[in-house]
Amino acid sequence: MYQKIICFMLVFFCLSFNLVNNVEAQKLKVPDPYIKSTEQWSVQIGNPILDEKDMAKPKSDIANMYSLVITNTGETLNNVIVEAYRNDPNSPTKYGLFSNPLGIVEHGKVAFQHKNFPVSVKADQVEIVISWEDSPTTKNGIKIQGRKYKQTFAFGVNRD
Repeated sequence: MYQKIICFMLVFFCLSFNLVNNVEAQKLKVPDPYIKSTEQWSVQIGNPILDEKDMAKPKSDIANMYSLVITNTGETLNNVIVEAYRNDPNSPTKYGLFSNPLGIVEHGKVAFQHKNFPVSVKADQVEIVISWEDSPTTKNGIKIQGRKYKQTFAFGVNRD
């Protein structure tokens, strides 16, 4: 009889512990989608990387911090520019967060990394815009600028 009670208590304890761990893991899980990929780019937004003591920290009622890693998964590109924007629920205008010209970005390389950038707690979307050009060509001795391209990646942020 005591063995059955002890066995039941042990099973109950194990199941309870497992359920608590699953709930905690779900609570810590970042909502999808935070990684988006195309044939040319892989863009990842995640938790900030606060590895230096002088880095900006999130302020609970003002801004949350995020990290950004952009990898070139396609061919080598020229005149690459990375821009980030956030929305404001009461405005049709998107607000610029940063703009970085990168120049030439080789295939398979991390093109850009931002360890911690602030996003207003009012915003619920961050837009990453990557623009680039084909290699310039020469025709009849005249240099012709490469064709321009851009891709936009939208991410939901500040969600519970």
